[in-house]
Amino acid sequence: MVFTNAEKTKRNYEKDKSNILARKRAAYAKKKLEKNLPIVEEPPLESTSHLIEIQPETELKFESVFIPIEPITIDTFTQVSQMINALDISDGLKKFRINNFKTIINILKPVDYTDLIFKLTKQPKKVIHKFKDFEYQPWKKYSINSLITFYKSILFFVDKFDIQIKPDKKIKYEDQIQIGDVVSSEELEVKNNNISIPTFSEYLNNVIEHFGLNSREYLISKMYEELKCRDDLQLILVRDYIKANPDKNYIIVNEFDQANVIINNYKTADRYGPINCQISSELTTLIKSFILTHKIDNDDLFFNAKNMSTIVSRMNKKLGYNKFGAINLFRKMIASDSKDLPLKEQLKVAKQMTHSLKVHNSNYIIKESI
Repeated sequence: MVFTNAEKTKRNYEKDKSNILARKRAAYAKKKLEKNLPIVEEPPLESTSHLIEIQPETELKFESVFIPIEPITIDTFTQVSQMINALDISDGLKKFRINNFKTIINILKPVDYTDLIFKLTKQPKKVIHKFKDFEYQPWKKYSINSLITFYKSILFFVDKFDIQIKPDKKIKYEDQIQIGDVVSSEELEVKNNNISIPTFSEYLNNVIEHFGLNSREYLISKMYEELKCRDDLQLILVRDYIKANPDKNYIIVNEFDQANVIINNYKTADRYGPINCQISSELTTLIKSFILTHKIDNDDLFFNAKNMSTIVSRMNKKLGYNKFGAINLFRKMIASDSKDLPLKEQLKVAKQMTHSLKVHNSNYIIKESI
């Protein structure tokens, strides 16, 4: 029997099909190994029994195999931090919320962001129990005020990012906040009725006695007395505020005017706005002397300290005030000194301290002072 060229080509191809496939697979595997990529099985060659004629010059073309690349993933805390940082709120409030979520994530240990949202929105009862039972140190659990902060941070997050949560789930957090507020107020009232603190004037006299009138400790104390702020004295020295960054805190000192302090970045800045406080003549004199003595230049950090609370805490311990932390003692003294003022004047002091009159009276005023 005589075969045509096309028939011969077809018969030879059918005969060597398995050999061709083996060579193709070997070449493919070698290529992937060189590129350190996973080997994907090549599909078998289709049967050519249906072909009538194959032209010898026709090339066999094999389509390339697509190797999917895993997307770059970020951890849950990073994702939450990026979301909060993108919000149009003060830097101080961003930092506050991010720190809260760092603790929340540490307690709940979600496998990813989706799991975190599932826990927060679908399992609030379990979340609340975990918060209450969690020990950040052996035998030490978070205070009721800390728990309230966690619940408020969760509600803040779901509201800001329109995260779906059923009303009956959301109300579990809201109920815990209300219950916690009552318990916290009762605990604080008992505590405040059984302790005493000095007046601010008595405290300053003690500072002068231990550290001196021209000391950094006295200057810090006087500034907190006048400014009535929180831990916000991360002040940058400038001669003129025109070129200042609206997200930073500044102390403006020149040779002609009284010093000014402008605090843009603090915990409740969204509610109370920037603080602009003119410093008294007496304190301005101390500030100018401090600048000369310590050779502080324009754009320098005034106190050269990233955490004022650490300085004040060390100072309080040396003075024998160990029960109230650091700057919290300043705030309690300021509030307690105002307790006998008319309510209108107490409200004025509360606003200067950037909190409500209710918080002023329930959280800061000590009923008896020495």
